[in-house]
Amino acid sequence: KLKLAFCEKDEDRVIKAWQEAEFAWMKVKSPLQVGHPLEYYEDNYTHAVALEWDIRIEDENDFDVLKFGNEIKESFEHVYKNIGLEDCELEKEVLSNIEKTQLYICTPMIFYGAELKGLFSAQVVPNDEFVSSKAGKKIFAFINFVYENAKTKPFMKISSEVFDKEFLDFGRNILFY
Repeated sequence: KLKLAFCEKDEDRVIKAWQEAEFAWMKVKSPLQVGHPLEYYEDNYTHAVALEWDIRIEDENDFDVLKFGNEIKESFEHVYKNIGLEDCELEKEVLSNIEKTQLYICTPMIFYGAELKGLFSAQVVPNDEFVSSKAGKKIFAFINFVYENAKTKPFMKISSEVFDKEFLDFGRNILFY
């Protein structure tokens, strides 16, 4: 599907070809995940595409994704009942979206992107709302990657000139203790 999407030359079919590639990608549920090769963003004001791709591997941890999903559903149901909403379609849609959402706590392995260095923190994909409405979302959280990068950043003199020592010490205590 990916090859077909890259090779599609008919402008009237290119979006459909990429949607089909994303539907296939959403079915991949392994610990090894390939980030889509074209990062595209579209809203009322912007239409942008950038060549970015990566391979991510799920971190080994004790985080229970199924339990977390159930807790999110329970939280929604609690709030839904407490605010007195009576919209069965909304409730059904929200619960369905939670059910379709995949969460991966992962680390980038190989990447090409912004200035040859991916700026990883978290990502929610696909951006195509048609695909998302049918197949859900994948959420990638690069928790350990961000944490380790933050710990290895040097302490800059300019930081101490801009921020109070108390503020800097607070951040350092979070990182190192």
